[in-house]
Amino acid sequence: MEQEKTKKTQKDYDMEAAEELKQLKLPGDLVGNVAATLLKSVQKVQNEDIKLLALSKFHQTLCKFTVQNVQGELLQKLPNDKLIIFFDYVNYSFECLSKGMKIPETSNSYNATFLLNVYNKLVELRGLPIIIESISQKKTLPTQIITIK
Repeated sequence: MEQEKTKKTQKDYDMEAAEELKQLKLPGDLVGNVAATLLKSVQKVQNEDIKLLALSKFHQTLCKFTVQNVQGELLQKLPNDKLIIFFDYVNYSFECLSKGMKIPETSNSYNATFLLNVYNKLVELRGLPIIIESISQKKTLPTQIITIK
């Protein structure tokens, strides 16, 4: 009995994520909107344009929150799998900021102070397990976390 396994190429991942981003529909409520932008397919993308588009959509929804709302409302309601993706998006935002990259349609949530506060709230709420989970799924570097904590 032979099982045919088709291995996805990087191009397949990029196309899948681009298609998901095109078809993205926001449900209307603030938490639902952020959750809708947290696409698992984007975690495997290497195309910078697709990543920046995803990050732009994420920040367009995240900017509706204050730091207090993020902790009190958003982080409490997101399921664990979405929190991991949220963590990765915030890390990628830091990468972009450190490289001086501009995000299309930049919002007020795309600034270091806001992101650092959101990051702190996430680590405070979920702690080490979310960091370990993120690292095990992707090559997220924990060095920034250690200095913040």
